[in-house]
Amino acid sequence: MLIHLAIVFSLLACTKSLSEGDSCTIRDGSPGVCKAINDCSYAEDDFRRHLKPISYAVGNHLGLPHLKLREECLEYQEKYVYPCRPGPTTGNIRVDECTHNIEQLVTGGVDANRGEFPHMALLGYGNDKLEWLCGGVIISERYVLTAGHCTYSSSHGPVKKIRVGILKRSDAVDSSKEYNVVPIKYPEYHSPLRYNDIALLQTDRDIELNKYVVPACLHDGGADIFKNSAIVPVWGTKAFKSQDFSDVLQRVF
Repeated sequence: MLIHLAIVFSLLACTKSLSEGDSCTIRDGSPGVCKAINDCSYAEDDFRRHLKPISYAVGNHLGLPHLKLREECLEYQEKYVYPCRPGPTTGNIRVDECTHNIEQLVTGGVDANRGEFPHMALLGYGNDKLEWLCGGVIISERYVLTAGHCTYSSSHGPVKKIRVGILKRSDAVDSSKEYNVVPIKYPEYHSPLRYNDIALLQTDRDIELNKYVVPACLHDGGADIFKNSAIVPVWGTKAFKSQDFSDVLQRVF
C-alpha cells in the first residue's frame, strides 16, 4: 500500500452509511459487497482512472457553519497571502505574496516550491531522536488536521511534535517552527481499520503565521468536489510500493 504522508482518508466503494461487509450496488447495477478500496480491485481501478466513487454521501457539511469557514479562509488569505500594503501615492494596494503561479502546477510527483503549500505540517514521533513520518494540514492557530492512523506509530509511539513552514524533511528549524502537540482522535476511529480515519492535533501554543505558514481553506460542503481535479502535497514515497521516501515536499496529481 502506498502511504502518502498527508491527509489521505480511506476511500470506500460504498456510501458513508455502509460498513465493510454490507451489501451495496456496483456501477453496472449488479449487487456487491462493500469493501475498503485496498481490498477491492474494482474500486481501485476506478480510483486510478480518476473516476467518481460508485456512491458517496451528499449534503454532508462540516461541523462549523459554512459561512464561518469562508470568513476564516478570507481572513487568513487577505492577511498572509494577499496583504494590503501602502501604495506609491495614496491608499493601500493588494500585494500578491504567493511564491508561485497556478499555471506552473504540473501533474506527477515533482518537487513543490517553497511556500507553495503553506498549510502543510510535518509530524514527528519518538523521544531522543524524532522520526518525521506523517503529514497534516494547519486549519487554525492551534489545530492541525491529520489522519487518525497518524496519531500513533507502532515503532515510535504517539505523535509528539509538528514542524511548519518547511519544504524539506532535512530543513534546519528553530523553535518558532516546532510545536508540541496533543492528539485528539475521532471517537469512532478504531485502529487498524481505516474507517473514520481522522484526527486533530492541538498545539501547545499559537502557531506563528506568516506567508509560509497559513491555515488551509476547508471545504464548506457547498460544491461538488468530485467535479474537480486535486493536487496532493505529500512527504511520501515516490512510487507505488516504493520505500524511497522524498526529502522534499512533493506535488502529486
